[in-house]
Amino acid sequence: SYFGENDPERCGLCDVCTRRNELDLSKYEFDLINEELKTALQKQAMNLDQLVNQSKFNKEKVIRVIRWLLDNEKISKDEQELLMWAKS
Repeated sequence: SYFGENDPERCGLCDVCTRRNELDLSKYEFDLINEELKTALQKQAMNLDQLVNQSKFNKEKVIRVIRWLLDNEKISKDEQELLMWAKS
């Protein structure tokens, strides 16, 4: 996406893809959790506990994906520590 691509394919080689691999999640798991988080946060901002507890996935994996999304500016935190999906 750095080069202006919308929803680019995952090459598995660039720094973004290799950082995803460090999460110890399959692409499938990452994508499922990511989509669930995106859907939830586009509806309303939530704190970390709310977001993790509403997920149907393993809590540790959800936290890893949230950390990745924060590090890559896909989600952001406001002054009240509420998480929201970043505007694209």
